[in-house]
Amino acid sequence: MTRLLLILLTSLTAASLTAGQHCRIHTSALLVQAGDRIGLNLQVADTDSLPADSLEPDLYAYAELYDSRGLLLQRARLIRRDTLYPGYLFVPTDARAGVHYIRAYTRFMAEHGDSLAIRCVYIVPLGKPMPALTAADSALLRTPRLQPIRADHPEWAQHETFSVLGGTVLSGLRHKPAPGISVNLIIPEYHLYAVATTDEQGTFLFRDLELPEGTRCLLTATRADGSGNGLRIRVDEPAYPPFSTAELTDAEALSSGVRQLEYTDFSRAIDLQQVDITARRYDRSQREQEVRQLADISFGEKQIHEYQATCLHELLRRVPGVVVFQDKCYIRASTSIFGDNPAAIAVNGVIQEDNFDLDILHMEDIARVDIFKTGRTAIWGPRGGSGVVSIIMKEGSRIPDARRDPQNMKRITLTGYQQ
Repeated sequence: MTRLLLILLTSLTAASLTAGQHCRIHTSALLVQAGDRIGLNLQVADTDSLPADSLEPDLYAYAELYDSRGLLLQRARLIRRDTLYPGYLFVPTDARAGVHYIRAYTRFMAEHGDSLAIRCVYIVPLGKPMPALTAADSALLRTPRLQPIRADHPEWAQHETFSVLGGTVLSGLRHKPAPGISVNLIIPEYHLYAVATTDEQGTFLFRDLELPEGTRCLLTATRADGSGNGLRIRVDEPAYPPFSTAELTDAEALSSGVRQLEYTDFSRAIDLQQVDITARRYDRSQREQEVRQLADISFGEKQIHEYQATCLHELLRRVPGVVVFQDKCYIRASTSIFGDNPAAIAVNGVIQEDNFDLDILHMEDIARVDIFKTGRTAIWGPRGGSGVVSIIMKEGSRIPDARRDPQNMKRITLTGYQQ
């Protein structure tokens, strides 16, 4: 009897580990011009081996657009409508020419360790004529690809059937968890108000927040007497599976098979006479120009607006090799022989303290973000050895001071669904 029970449990465990989901990506076109939208329809289905009680469909699916370097250009959260997840991805106007990758998945697929679906499109630069694809190019682009994902505990995977907003309230100079604190959630646009109380670990949670993307809200933390001195709110940010072109199946055949399309169209060329072009030179220091030219990855004001990043953490996570964990940014490694080793944060050319909170900077006040990952960090001196994130504020914007500004209030933009 014991042996029979052991065999039964072993078979059930094997079935739960092999069960999963698969996703199909349907795009509106294979050739897309920069500045346009890519229409999407995602079809997600459970495998036959899933148990009957886990067939509840996911409410959301995620679609992402990456360039050939692995840089995230846009992420969309699509809500289920009937049996499909319709939506679109916006291609930035300065997107590079060449093959780009569309990745689609659900939370269950990422947590369960299922292979994520990949679809390829070719981006044409803005203002260039749309070339014709050969049959071989079309076949390579249409070929579905998969990205394997490793899951430590696939048996814990659950379907995403509602939205949550959680975090931790910390108190004191050492930022210890604060239990019994009232956390108020205010969403003025929809006239919504909710209250949660932190547990013994100082965590709080709001659920069933089915709101569209771009919804702004305010969080406040107060004690029983109504005071919020010494309290700080840390919001949990959603984690997304990593992306790397090296992990894709058939990646070599794609990069070498799709030819570089020629955009020159001499039939539409116009011969112009001599033209004198004049412009007013923007007054900028030589030092600032040199620093920007040495950056490995840069986000200008136009890019920040097009990427629709809700916070600096989300913007930095788009860069390959950059990890954001507990309000700190790590570029090369999380630790060294000297202990914790986060990247240096520079605001308007001045390196901030180690405990600088990126959340106090609002995206609408930021003009530029430069990331230094390689040996070029030497221009920042010894403090730039672990990488540097340089943030330039817009003219007239004030740099918040964590010592004076209240930390028990936090304004955030929810990761809602695409309308």
